[in-house]
Amino acid sequence: MNRKSVSLLAIAALALTIGSTAHAALLISDTFDYTNGSLAGNTPTTGGKWAAHSGTTNDIQVVSGAAVVNEATGVQDDNSTFAGGVTATTGSVLYSSYTVNVSAPTGTLAPVYFGMFLNGTSNFTSRVSIAAPATAGDGYRIALSQGSSTTAAGVILTADLAFGTTYTIATSYDYTNKNGSLWLNPVDTSSAPLGTTTDSGFSDAVGAYAFRQSSATGNSSITIDNLKVGTTFADVVPEPSTLSLLGLGALSIIRRRKSR
Repeated sequence: MNRKSVSLLAIAALALTIGSTAHAALLISDTFDYTNGSLAGNTPTTGGKWAAHSGTTNDIQVVSGAAVVNEATGVQDDNSTFAGGVTATTGSVLYSSYTVNVSAPTGTLAPVYFGMFLNGTSNFTSRVSIAAPATAGDGYRIALSQGSSTTAAGVILTADLAFGTTYTIATSYDYTNKNGSLWLNPVDTSSAPLGTTTDSGFSDAVGAYAFRQSSATGNSSITIDNLKVGTTFADVVPEPSTLSLLGLGALSIIRRRKSR
């Protein structure tokens, strides 16, 4: 076997190693490809069966392969437990990502939280919220906080987002430091968060991810898809392509051969 072949094989092995070790543990994975109807009772590809933890009427609905949180009707909230019964422990950080598409409200937009890490049935953290726009009448913003309301200690986008447009959001919950971070449209694992919350978090070891719908009159519906929850950022956002690594390696070989 010549030197060029050996080098290419080495690069390929390195790329495969990177791809196989980057993911620590995918705890929930769901594309919501279920029959239209209630979300509760469906089982994701990874993670526990969706079940209600609050409310008994007007469940979150599955519509055309996505989960729809309707803030105007409420009030049943659903969660999926982490695969293998995993819970956060000292030193661990959990991550989530999913796409959101927020419809224009029928009335005045009311700030509400709709996604969060969950412990038990009533302890929530790293809560994702719809927030009022920076400019009145100009869409909405996404916010993250540890408590039930968006505060100066939380993270809130500075720019307004457009109704009817799909965005990817990612969040984290640091169990040890009791804080969380927020990303908007992360490109890959090198993407920096928009900010980290400094408001107080609780000490419970979360074991599920949940979606909440309130009964805020006139609020929007939120279409959610491609949910991922994991123990590393690489579990929930794209990684740099291993093909790119191979291409760079091959280019390096070609350059070395030409320089001889």
